[in-house]
Amino acid sequence: MSCSGFPECTFTKSVPLAKCPKCGGDIIPRVSTRGRRKKFYGCSNYPECDFMTLYKPTNATCPQCGWFLVEKYDKKTGVHKACINPDCNYLHSSDESKEDKGGE
Repeated sequence: MSCSGFPECTFTKSVPLAKCPKCGGDIIPRVSTRGRRKKFYGCSNYPECDFMTLYKPTNATCPQCGWFLVEKYDKKTGVHKACINPDCNYLHSSDESKEDKGGE
């Protein structure tokens, strides 16, 4: 989202991807200011809230604990969704249908 006074105003605001599980703020994409300028996802209420993740949040919620799911990539299984909650082990593979057909 950008300022309505463009081109004089260059202010931009990131589109929220999910709600922060710690404080209820918005999770937005950010870029580190040090080193290789890697992309990460953090709470818009920083520095009051220090929540961050390296994985892209989705708007889906975990059926076990209610936190949001993130997209993870694994060389063996490909892209799958996993719960961001460290106490929850929920994992949803998008390749389940391919694995089921492999035995036939």
